[in-house]
This record gives sequence, structure tokens and C-alpha cells, in this order.
Amino acid sequence: MRLNKFLSLAAAAVMVLWGGSAVRAAQIPWAHPSGSAANFDYNNGGTSDQLFVPAGTDPVVTPTGLAFFPSAFKAQAGNGATQQTSDKVSFDIHAHPGFEVDELLVNEFGDYTIQGSGPNTAVKVFGSIFLTNLDTNQVVSAALSNVSPVGINSGQGIKTGQNTWQGSIDALTVPPIPSGWKNVRVELDNILQASSDPGTNAFIEKKVITPGVTITIIQPEPGSIALLAIGCGALLGRRRRIV
Repeated sequence: MRLNKFLSLAAAAVMVLWGGSAVRAAQIPWAHPSGSAANFDYNNGGTSDQLFVPAGTDPVVTPTGLAFFPSAFKAQAGNGATQQTSDKVSFDIHAHPGFEVDELLVNEFGDYTIQGSGPNTAVKVFGSIFLTNLDTNQVVSAALSNVSPVGINSGQGIKTGQNTWQGSIDALTVPPIPSGWKNVRVELDNILQASSDPGTNAFIEKKVITPGVTITIIQPEPGSIALLAIGCGALLGRRRRIV
């Protein structure tokens, strides 16, 4: 029986070509890599380069999930140079009895600065998420999309000066999470890139805007629970009459 709830994740987090199996690359554990939120437990929390979760710290457990606060997650280049910065955060989710993972959303936020202009002066952000069903080893993944302002990843059409950027991932629709997932490995990858021409500067940083990265498994509406109970009662009554 599948209840109508979902796992939602809003973030300053994600990117490219890591993950994709129940065997993970070496990670640096959080200060306390295990814990509990309202409707799930988590463990094996770690990060590749301690940018998503700074050394000696943990994500913050909120009433709805976890909040990550990246530190020094930035790329900066000037006078013809290019810099690329990457990190991966991963952790396992174990839904409490009666719940399953239906949807995972990622929302990334940050800011950037462009000084001067040139054909190579640009900032870029790439992201992806990998979800592994720990019971079956089935994997789904999705890439960061809807990046704004338009043109940030092509180096065209973004304004000089300081501005903000954002992007999102919806792992429900691209691709859908199959029914029945209860124990899930989450791997969020991110790359920030800044490149410049002589006499120009480019800078991009990942930041968290409230509420940060949140994970929420939402319980069914009270009305849905009541309808479910009525339906089960009707079926039991029918079975008794048939017997």
C-alpha cells in the first residue's frame, strides 16, 4: 500500500559524473554522520572536499529535514586564468515505517561577479543527483536545469557586475523515482567554474538561501488517511459477508 508522501530536498548542492552505484568513492565523514529527522533516519554522511559540510560540522536537523551550509564553495579567475571547484555530498536515507521516497527536489542558490568582458570571461555551474535504491541497487539520476539568469552556462547574456543565480533539479520527473523506495543513497555533485580574459575577472560562489537544503517526507492528508481507513473497513466488511 503506497501512501501519498514525498521526499523534498531544497539545496545549495550538486553535480557531475560521480555516484551511480551503491559503492561510493571515499568520503570524509561529517562530525556526526548519523542521525534522525521527523520521518526518516540518515547515516553514512560524508563529503569529498568539505565544501558542502565544513570540517568538524554537521548539517542542521530542522523540523522538516536537513539544512546544509556550504563554506568556501567558490571559483575565481582573473587576467586570463580559469578555475574549477567541485565537491560531492552523500548520505543514506531510511524512511520510517509507512513512508517511502516519492520525490526529491534540489534548488541551488549563489552569486557571481563579472568584471570586464571578453569571449572567455564567464561563470558556469553544473549539477547532478544520483539516487540508489539500497535494497535493489537500482539507480536514477537527474541533472541541474532551469539555471538562471539565462546564459550563465553559455557565457552569453549575463550582466557585468554582481548578481545572483539559481538552478533546480526535480528527480520526480527526470526521471521518476519508482514506487516502493525506502532506503536510498543520495549523492549530490557540483562544479563551479570561472574563466577570464586578460584584464577581466570572474567569480562564482554557492550560498544557501533560507531554508537551505531541506529534506521532507510529508505524511498523507488527514482526509486521505480517513478515506483509506473507510476503504479498508468496507473491504473487510465485504470479505466477511462473502465468507
